Amino acid sequence: MDFLGRIALALTRWSERWVPSSFVIAILLTFLVFVLAIALTSATALQCVTFWGDGFWELLSFAMQMTLIMVSGYVVAASPPVDRALTRLARLPRGPRSCVMLMAFLSMALGMLHWGLSIVVSALMVRRFARHEPRVDYRLLVTAGYLGMGLTWHAGLSASAPLLVATPGHFLERQMGIVPLGQTIFSPFNLILAFIVLGVFTLLILSFTRVPDERSPSTQRSSWRRRHETETPSPATSPRARLGPPPPVRPGPRPPASPPGSTTGPPSAGSWARPGSCGSSSTSMATDGRQ
Repeated sequence: MDFLGRIALALTRWSERWVPSSFVIAILLTFLVFVLAIALTSATALQCVTFWGDGFWELLSFAMQMTLIMVSGYVVAASPPVDRALTRLARLPRGPRSCVMLMAFLSMALGMLHWGLSIVVSALMVRRFARHEPRVDYRLLVTAGYLGMGLTWHAGLSASAPLLVATPGHFLERQMGIVPLGQTIFSPFNLILAFIVLGVFTLLILSFTRVPDERSPSTQRSSWRRRHETETPSPATSPRARLGPPPPVRPGPRPPASPPGSTTGPPSAGSWARPGSCGSSSTSMATDGRQ
C-alpha cells in the first residue's frame, strides 16, 4: 500500500473512533458559548437562555432557503429528462481514470450552479459510473463526488453566506448592512479563483487515479459486490420462484419379507442400495438354490 493510502486509513480510523457526530458537536458548542457568555459578560444564565431562544427563530428564513435548495436540487436531478441525460453521460468515459476525472469536474461544476443539485447528482452518478466501469476505485470515485461540496459551492450561485447577507432583514444587517451579490459571488476575484480551482483539482485528482490490479482481492471483492447489488434478481423474479416449489420426494419400494420358515433374513441394506453388486447377485442365487 502506498504512503497516501496508509495516511488515509490512519485518519479514517482516528475519525471513526474520536470525532463525534455533527449534532453532538452542535450541543457541545452551545454549552461552550453559554459558559463563556456567563463568565465573560454581565448576562445572567436566564438572559443567555432567552438570547439563545430568540436568536434561534431568526434563522427560519435562512433554514427555508437551504431546504428549498436541497428539495429543488433533488427534483431537477430526478426528473426524466435529466435522468436520461445522466445515463448517457455515464457511458462517455472509456476507463477508470476518465470516470474519476469526469466525476470530479461534474461535481465541482454543478456545485457552482447549485449545491443541492451537485450533491444529489453526484450520488446518482457515482453508482452509474461504478456500474459502467467495474475497475474504477469506488473510494476515489466517492471522493471526487464530494469535491463540489468542499471546493466550489461556497463560491457559486447557491452560496449560503453571500445569499444571506444579500437578503434584507438578515440577522447581521445592523452590523454590516446588505452586501450585494456583485461584491461576493460575481466579483472578478471570486470567479477567476473558482475556475482555477475547477481546473487544478480536476487534473490533481486525475494524477491520483490508477487502474487497480484485477488479481487483487480488494478489486475482486468490490467488483463482486457491485455485480451482486445490481444484478441479483429479486425473490419474485428469480428462476426458482418462477418454477415454483420442488416436487415432494416419494419413498422408494420396501424390501420383500422373508418366506415363513426361511433361515435367511431379508437382504441387507447394502445389497439393496447396490442392486448390481456381487453381494446382491450371490445372495439371490443362494436363495433360489435353496428354494
